[in-house]
Amino acid sequence: MDIKSKAYEMKDELVKIRRYIHQHPELGMKEYETTKLVKEELKKSGIKIKDIGTETGVLAIIEGEKKCPNTPASTMDLAPTRVSSAG
Repeated sequence: MDIKSKAYEMKDELVKIRRYIHQHPELGMKEYETTKLVKEELKKSGIKIKDIGTETGVLAIIEGEKKCPNTPASTMDLAPTRVSSAG
């Protein structure tokens, strides 16, 4: 099965995970629960995780039939913002 088909098959679960992460934001370098969740989900999907020696962050090894020079990356932290009541 190609990756697009697999992602479509997992669409509902991926949306559920994304929503959970957005509802439980963590500050940068403090994404302990997010890191735990991402690692658990990657392991359930059979994706290899490389130990990077940090408490937060994940490096997943996704291998396919073809060699790919691209390295997708993503952030998992909340960017704090100030809310102003001035209007």
